[in-house]
Amino acid sequence: MNFFELSTPMDLFRKMEADLVALEKTGQDAWAVFNFFVTAEHLPDWLNQRQRVQQHAILCFVSHIANGGKHFVIDSGRHHSVTKTEKSRYVEPGYADPGYFYESLLIHLSFFR
Repeated sequence: MNFFELSTPMDLFRKMEADLVALEKTGQDAWAVFNFFVTAEHLPDWLNQRQRVQQHAILCFVSHIANGGKHFVIDSGRHHSVTKTEKSRYVEPGYADPGYFYESLLIHLSFFR
């Protein structure tokens, strides 16, 4: 069964590429980060390669970010590659209009295998 126009691993890969383009446009959009990492997390499933996730540090990192975002908690105890996520702020939230200052999204890594 297709999910609209998504029916093959290549379709999901193209979606991931489009998500990356959207992410690169701002670098500070948490929704774009979520979309990219959740899509990337599911590509191994679509390829029937889930076992590779634990074999590669980058895939562990992707899984940690995707699942942390999905469950609203980055330190679930199940994943160990990220210690925290945060938005780098120049001023306190609400002090200036959104977009007035560039506020980077930061991901703090705990290790690489």
